[in-house]
Amino acid sequence: LRTKCVSLQSKISQLEDQNVSASEDALTASLKADRAQLKLEQALATAKSQNVTLFTDMNAEKESNTLAEGLRKELTELKSRLQAAQADAAVARATAAAVIAGDG
Repeated sequence: LRTKCVSLQSKISQLEDQNVSASEDALTASLKADRAQLKLEQALATAKSQNVTLFTDMNAEKESNTLAEGLRKELTELKSRLQAAQADAAVARATAAAVIAGDG
């Protein structure tokens, strides 16, 4: 029983660490996407104020936006992984509590 409890506590700790890591990854991806979008908007505004055309067609402009879109997709994926890890941690806690409450 003690071995099982220690094992479950270790699993909980590991899942909590994964949650923290996923949260940090999501925040980093969000910040990268925001910075990239800001840089793009600044470049477009500067070019427009100086009457410079940066894109010759709409496809080139769409390609420049794929970085921000890619980062947003990565952020969404990391959020879903975080939610899954949180659910796993909740299950592990409930299992540990049940084992402790039921005396094995």
